[in-house]
Amino acid sequence: KRPVKEFTLVVKDSTIEIAPGVKEDVWAYGLEGGPVSVPGPTIRVNEGDFVRVYFKNTHRYGHTIHFHGLHTPFHSDGVPGISQNEVEPGEVFIYEFVADRPGTHMYHCHVDTVNHIDMGMYGAFIVVPKEEPYKVDRDLVWFLDEWAIHNKEGMEDDYNYFTINSVAWPKLDAAIGGVKQGEKIRVRLINIGYMN
Repeated sequence: KRPVKEFTLVVKDSTIEIAPGVKEDVWAYGLEGGPVSVPGPTIRVNEGDFVRVYFKNTHRYGHTIHFHGLHTPFHSDGVPGISQNEVEPGEVFIYEFVADRPGTHMYHCHVDTVNHIDMGMYGAFIVVPKEEPYKVDRDLVWFLDEWAIHNKEGMEDDYNYFTINSVAWPKLDAAIGGVKQGEKIRVRLINIGYMN
């Protein structure tokens, strides 16, 4: 019998501060009963776990969840118009699969994909291997992204903020955490943006 890991994700409007005084409206995932964030909550499971994700669409638009790099049944693949319908406002969809591929993965909304990812609808999905080859003190996930923030005239610049976990310099210390001498740290880099 496999261990079962269950999570309930919601999506809500939010505002994030990318840099001091630079705020952006976003759509953000969160665990039910907790805050929403960009990136969304990191979900960690063990290799071989049976995963059940309840997605309660608490937003005003239709959304899905697509799990990158994981073997999911076709009906739990999150691609609207192909494997499932959009989860409409007020609806609940249950994603179920076995976490059989250890490593660093991600999830995101697959409705109007480019726009919804740019609005902040993504998070990390970590599958811890049965035999961990490297012991670390901390295991960090860094989403790399670029943002085009409106200037004072209301015109959109080309990308003018480059972020780690939706935070740009000079606020990066809070996003990436300090490093202590002798500490062993694993950094998982996920490029959610469109630039190499």
